[in-house]
Amino acid sequence: MGMEVFTIASDAAAAGGGGGWREITALSINGFMFWRIGSQRRHIEQPPWALLHLSLEDEEFGITMLPDSLDLDIDDIFLLDVLHDRELCFTARTSDTTLTIWTLPVVEQGLNSLWQCRYSIQISSLF
Repeated sequence: MGMEVFTIASDAAAAGGGGGWREITALSINGFMFWRIGSQRRHIEQPPWALLHLSLEDEEFGITMLPDSLDLDIDDIFLLDVLHDRELCFTARTSDTTLTIWTLPVVEQGLNSLWQCRYSIQISSLF
């Protein structure tokens, strides 16, 4: 299955005049691109609690689930970043005073591993 990518912009934007569609930046690791999928704060009753990924090699989209131990009732805000150019790094609040950091190795052969809980950091209630 292939795909086509379109840029949505006005004639002025295409001519270098600015404007156009807002940029949505994906994270890129080892031939995969990752995007967030929805939030509970949107008008969707139950969005998928996952990431959308695209394999650049075979041009296929897929779903990367978030850590199983994450409690969606606490908060649905999280940070997503790249660690050492080879792992996704996922940071979320897991209680009122705890941040937890998970990593997911991303290898060129695919996404066959599980999230690993790396750190649990106690923070002040003032933070």
